[in-house]
Amino acid sequence: MCRLFLLSQWLISISLTLLLNNKTL
Repeated sequence: MCRLFLLSQWLISISLTLLLNNKTL
């Protein structure tokens, strides 16, 4: 359970950073 939660948070953070990078570029 804990691992799944951490993994989901990690994926969300990466997706958000990618979206922000795409917007800036």
